[in-house]
Amino acid sequence: MSYLKTYGYVGKIECSALFRLGNTNFRFDFIGGSVSADGIQPAKFSTRNIAYQTVIENSKEFLSGKIKLLQQIEVEESPEITIETEEKPAAKKTYTQVTNAQMAREVLKAEYGATQGELQNVASIRAFAEKVGVDFPSWM
Repeated sequence: MSYLKTYGYVGKIECSALFRLGNTNFRFDFIGGSVSADGIQPAKFSTRNIAYQTVIENSKEFLSGKIKLLQQIEVEESPEITIETEEKPAAKKTYTQVTNAQMAREVLKAEYGATQGELQNVASIRAFAEKVGVDFPSWM
C-alpha cells in the first residue's frame, strides 16, 4: 500500500520550495492556496512518491511546522497492465517510375520531408526510403 499525501505550506498561497537531501536538491511547487475573509488557505502539494514524501517530512520546514500534512489517503497499487498487439508490417509505397538516385531523392524530399543533408549519397537515400517504407523497384 502507498499513500497519497497532501502537504500545505502555511501562510503561502503559492510557493516553489527547494529542499536539500544530501547533495541533491528537490523543488516542489505548492499551489492552489487562497486568501478570503475566512483566512488563508495554504498552498498545497500532493504526491504518491515515497521518496518525495520522505524529503518533505525530513525537511526543516516540515519539522518546524511551516509545512503540514493536510491529508493522507491510502491508495492501492495498481497492477501493471500489458497489452499485446499483433503488429502488421506497414505496406510499402512503391514508385515504379523512379529509375535513379536523383529521382528518388526528389520524391523523398517532396513527399516525405527529407532534407538534402539526409540524402547525401546512395546509401543514405536507400536508408531513408527503408525508414519511411518506400520502395523504388526500378532503381534499387
